[in-house]
Amino acid sequence: MKIEVTGDIVGSGSPAVSLNLAHNASANRLGLAYRVVAASGTAMHFALGPDDGATWNIQTAATTSLDDVLGVDLGMALGVACADYGQNNVGIA
Repeated sequence: MKIEVTGDIVGSGSPAVSLNLAHNASANRLGLAYRVVAASGTAMHFALGPDDGATWNIQTAATTSLDDVLGVDLGMALGVACADYGQNNVGIA
């Protein structure tokens, strides 16, 4: 199942490809956090599957004009999704 095309992820950061999958059993919801590359920079997106992943709603959590979004994390529980990511020279946002 294709959720979104992320672009060519060849950044100098480690890890260059970052992906995090979470499941909220109480809400029957899947979540996916990942890095997206565009000509204007990088972004952290997350997709929520409110019906255990049969359909997906994509949202942008953060954007930067630099190629410095690193690891992305996603946690889900009790109907709440929390996401964060690492950024070069900044730390965790």
